[in-house]
Amino acid sequence: IFFRSVSQSILLPAMPFALNSSPRFPPTHGAFAPASVTMQSERDPIFVDNLLWLPSVVEELLEGEAVAVDIEGVNLCRDGRISIIQVCDAQGRVFLFDITKMGSDAFIDWPGRPSLRALFENPHLMKVIFDGRADADALWYIFGVQMCNVYCLQVLHALQFSRPEDKYVKGLQTCLNMSGVVPLEEQKRQEKLREEAKALYEPKRGGCYEVWEQRPLQPI
Repeated sequence: IFFRSVSQSILLPAMPFALNSSPRFPPTHGAFAPASVTMQSERDPIFVDNLLWLPSVVEELLEGEAVAVDIEGVNLCRDGRISIIQVCDAQGRVFLFDITKMGSDAFIDWPGRPSLRALFENPHLMKVIFDGRADADALWYIFGVQMCNVYCLQVLHALQFSRPEDKYVKGLQTCLNMSGVVPLEEQKRQEKLREEAKALYEPKRGGCYEVWEQRPLQPI
């Protein structure tokens, strides 16, 4: 929910494109077995946890001009593990790719069946991201995937709004607050969601990063 909220308030305005077709995903679930996928509300993410359904989702996303991307995992870097890849399209649909379940097979392309590798390495599809250093590091060293055509909003913010006395780039919440594109009430809602999520995965708050590998995922 937090990813969708952020995407719609700052990531999506940065990529004013639209997908022309409606979803045509076959209902599946399990790594290779058929399943049923339902959308209970417009805010429900679409959970992709099987390899039969994956190519149809990727094909749909490749029809657009840009997607917003975020990656979560355990010790997210070259020495860690990728658990969830979040992708938001220009229509505001959020897809959660379960890498804990699908593993490296989610990045293997087959003729006529594109994988997440095709999504990330496509030079024509813009990947809008915020501070994607750890994400790119993990993708390359764990799965040999190089993210191409990346539009980093943290870098954009630094180029447009940095002051001479600034020593470091700004974090996501600071950039959101400074942007002026997020209404005050929405800022408060996002901050509340963010704090609730951090309590789940930050060790210093009593959480653990392994929460990203627990199934079912926490509703936050």
